[in-house]
Amino acid sequence: MNADQFLSSLGYRSETGWRLSPADDLALGRAVPPRVAGVYLMCANRQLIYAGRSDTCLQTRLVYHEHLHHARVVFWRVCPTAGVAYEIEKRWYERLRGRVGVLNRIEPATPATGHGAQPVHKCRLRLLGA
Repeated sequence: MNADQFLSSLGYRSETGWRLSPADDLALGRAVPPRVAGVYLMCANRQLIYAGRSDTCLQTRLVYHEHLHHARVVFWRVCPTAGVAYEIEKRWYERLRGRVGVLNRIEPATPATGHGAQPVHKCRLRLLGA
């Protein structure tokens, strides 16, 4: 089952372009490209527990995420701009708000680079052998 099918099985309308990775910093570091804006959903026990985004480096955000240890898998998706990532994160935040087990507590902030602007790349992750 791919990421889109899994999200559909949880009752969410199918959205294309999602990738699925184990919630492991090394696996994410190798699977997620650096210096790109993107969104992510963390899942534990077939329940979505966190929705978030990165405006500058999705790879670094996921590898060093404070809730990664709560998740079993991570759905992630590269976005063309920080503004697009913000819109997707906001939509998922609304879907998850108030559900038991969801770790999001703060509404998504607008991108620092401005809605729809190209992100400034600040990626600090260095993988061994990269």
